[in-house]
Amino acid sequence: MKKSGLVWMVCLLIMVSSATAQQQRLDSLITANNNYVKEDSTKVLLLIELMKECRKLKLTAQRFVYANAATDLGEKIKFTRLLPPIYNTKGLYYEGISDFERSIANYTRAIELAELVGDKHSAADYSLNYGTVYHTLADYPRALSLYQKSANYYISTGNEEDAANSFVNMGSIYMEYPDQNEKAIDFFGKALKSFQKMGDDGKRGVAECYQSMSSAYLASSDAELLRLKVDPANKYIIGREYLDKALAIAIQTKDNDLEAEVRTHLGNLNEKRNNHAAAIQEYQFALNVYQKSEKKTYAATAMLNIGRAYTRQNEFTKGMPYLQMGLAGGRQFKVLDLQKDALLAISNMHEKQGHFDSAYTYYRDFIVMRDSIFNNEKQKDITRKQFQFEFNQKEREYQLNQQIADNKIKQQVALAIQQKQQLSIRNKELELTNREKEIQKLNYLKKQSELEAEQKLKNSLLSQKDLEKKLETSIRDEKISEQQLQIKFNRNLTLFMGLMLVLLTGAGFFVYRAKQRTARLNTLVSAQKEELEEMSKVKDKIFSIVSHDMRAPVNNLIAFSALLEDGEIEQERLALYIEQVKGTLDHTSSMMENLLKWAASQMQGFTPLQESVDISDVTYAVLSGFTDALQKKNIYIHNQLENNLFVKGDKNMIELIVRNLISNAVKFTANKGQIQLYHTLQPDGSLAICVKDNGVGLSEAKVNKINAPSSVTLESTAGTQKEKGTGIGLLLCKHFATLMNGRIAVSSQQGAGSEFRLLLPVVSSS
Repeated sequence: MKKSGLVWMVCLLIMVSSATAQQQRLDSLITANNNYVKEDSTKVLLLIELMKECRKLKLTAQRFVYANAATDLGEKIKFTRLLPPIYNTKGLYYEGISDFERSIANYTRAIELAELVGDKHSAADYSLNYGTVYHTLADYPRALSLYQKSANYYISTGNEEDAANSFVNMGSIYMEYPDQNEKAIDFFGKALKSFQKMGDDGKRGVAECYQSMSSAYLASSDAELLRLKVDPANKYIIGREYLDKALAIAIQTKDNDLEAEVRTHLGNLNEKRNNHAAAIQEYQFALNVYQKSEKKTYAATAMLNIGRAYTRQNEFTKGMPYLQMGLAGGRQFKVLDLQKDALLAISNMHEKQGHFDSAYTYYRDFIVMRDSIFNNEKQKDITRKQFQFEFNQKEREYQLNQQIADNKIKQQVALAIQQKQQLSIRNKELELTNREKEIQKLNYLKKQSELEAEQKLKNSLLSQKDLEKKLETSIRDEKISEQQLQIKFNRNLTLFMGLMLVLLTGAGFFVYRAKQRTARLNTLVSAQKEELEEMSKVKDKIFSIVSHDMRAPVNNLIAFSALLEDGEIEQERLALYIEQVKGTLDHTSSMMENLLKWAASQMQGFTPLQESVDISDVTYAVLSGFTDALQKKNIYIHNQLENNLFVKGDKNMIELIVRNLISNAVKFTANKGQIQLYHTLQPDGSLAICVKDNGVGLSEAKVNKINAPSSVTLESTAGTQKEKGTGIGLLLCKHFATLMNGRIAVSSQQGAGSEFRLLLPVVSSS
């Protein structure tokens, strides 16, 4: 007794100490928030931490004050990355106090922000919560739409359990509709398959689906059962079979609450078949379980069920105490429906016994309770309908405003098109005017040239006549022999001049061609000189890496082995040295792999093995090797690459490129950063595999150098945690991409991260 008292005191002290520490943390956060007046992301984070501490201390009112402040400031400064779960929490809170309008507004914003960042799992959770609001308001079409949306998101993320829960909710909605139990059974069946895939983790869900399917079959009309190809006479047998399966799972898993729930359903089934003794046994088991647990209202319901079963058997003495206890439980826990049913059952029992005065008294209390419940439900229904009316009215106003805005946009577009057409017509008119002027100018030049030709012809005729006269005079004056010699001399002179002209023209042409060839050779020699200089730099860099970076790990290993030989080293220092040596060897291994690949690529005859490669398989294989590095820097990789993305290339080369790009992204991303992997289809038909980070980024000069196809040397830069590099990895990536008819491209901004893209030919799906 003393020992247990001491333990209790220790536990109490621990709880008090913990509560004191939480209160102190809350006070310090409040002080920090009051002192920090700048409206930025830090202020939002402070408000979120205050909200979390208030939740731990169960300070609900203060918690939602800080939640509202966080969302208001986050929206104001457009820092919404951390707001979706806060909007969801506010939606749950307002739903709990039946403020459905605010609940819907917060759920809607939570889903919008989650979808904006591509967080499908959160969007599914919020859609599921959102659906319960419309389910409560009996707006079943919208509830179904949201449940279906959540199921689609869960399926796309491979979350079988939550998808099954969405299916169960959809089935329960269809059970609210008349003659829709077929669809309810269909959705319960989908949920059942999903839970069965989960093995042991899904057994409770399987049992609950069996219960739901039993209820759906029992609630089905004869026409529905015939459409399901079930004999209506067998519906109780089918309902019992499903409940027996659920009971077997409850017993196997030793889930007492589940077994009590199943046995309650079995009791109801037995009562429908007038087997009241069996029903009492099932209700009694459920009562024993609920009395041992915290579910006292369930225990009161079980007592009421037992009392009514005894009444139907006319065993009034046994039944009356249970009915009285059920009524007392309903009054204690303020469950109006339970009180109403208990009062009616007691009235019926007194009536069967012939105690009409007592029967009348309880029946009168039953009528009062029933009317009270009816009035409450009527008021709730009025509230729901009023809310639905206001919400629909606001939605219609929004749609009308949206339609007016769309019409204004269409008018502006039509006006812009009209102005563009008018401008086009003016341009065409101006063009026609210019063409007319050109035609007039051409006609003028034509007439001018005709006049000049006519004048030349006249001059030529006059000259010819003069020459004829002179020739006649010359013939008279000179002898025939001299005239022939002169004509021969003139002919030889003309031929000589023609030959000289041809030779000079040919010589000029050859000189021009020789100058062009010389210029091209000079350009080629300059390019080869630059390439040789770059290759010399690569050679010097490789020798520098081998001589420096290879010497460091070897010296570390020699020093470490000497420490081990001495044997005088503490365990903590030994672990620290091992971690340092491991990091050095990891860097050396990566460096050696890049150097060996580079050396192999420079060998004569080295060609890639072109084949169809699934990018998603390569990415998953590479990512498995970055687990430790990602955990060390607390970096989250969001892999959006779809399955069956086939490109043409060498699988080993592609794997090396992807590993180097992801390694660089991890290297230059700070703690708690993010890396995105996704793909885009390029206009030329190639596929771009993108690695995007929010790290330190690159300068414009370095981006231009990486994108330049002729660049063969790249400088190495230390990572955010002083990680070493060689500069060979990215150079090797560019070389291998070129060998596979692809290329490496980068876009970056200092301080805002980088995006590296590997572009490769796509393999046709046919």
